[in-house]
Amino acid sequence: DAVHAIVGLMSVSANMVICGICDEGLTFTESLLRTYNQGLFEDDTFSDLEGVDAAEKLLILARELGYPLHLEDIDIEPLAMRREIASWDSVTNEFAAEDAALAQRAREAAAKGCTLRYVQRIQCDPPAELGGRHTHHSSNVKVSVKLEEVLLGSTHALVQGPLYHFSFHTDRYSQAPLVVQGPLSDAANTASGILGDILRIARSVGAKDRGPMALQHASS
Repeated sequence: DAVHAIVGLMSVSANMVICGICDEGLTFTESLLRTYNQGLFEDDTFSDLEGVDAAEKLLILARELGYPLHLEDIDIEPLAMRREIASWDSVTNEFAAEDAALAQRAREAAAKGCTLRYVQRIQCDPPAELGGRHTHHSSNVKVSVKLEEVLLGSTHALVQGPLYHFSFHTDRYSQAPLVVQGPLSDAANTASGILGDILRIARSVGAKDRGPMALQHASS
């Protein structure tokens, strides 16, 4: 197969903030603090608000496709720039500019029959071939983290709550993308994914799967 594009909502926290603004009429500050109190941000809250966490996820996907990219190659539109916050429990008007700007963006989107989502994109031109260890030129891909207007009722508009969403547009899925969507992972799923990555790396450098019985004999 060959990948034309990967489009996703890869920052649960950022889209929870945006949904609060567009779907519930909250200010940016109100939605931000609610999301913060729900524990959905990274330890460094601004890594989510500046789009860095989402960009790092795109970077992993782009490198898996064979593009030798770096973080500075990604076009990032932040929701809010880093600033000193003495205490998140006493935030008042620190985000007044974002309150006004995002409320205006939400109104403009609504007037067009749209809403807003914080969308991550990888656009491959030509398409990135799968099935081998290809290295593609970085000029053939555009990678972005942007606040976008999406039509009400569209797939992205319907993603609400703590969900991840990925749409894979490929040769084989040309009429409709392959969609992968699921809830924010818990500790057990995260640990399982890390273990799977460790095993994959071990096998790639020549480690053999000895199986549970061999391991029992080796430890006895």
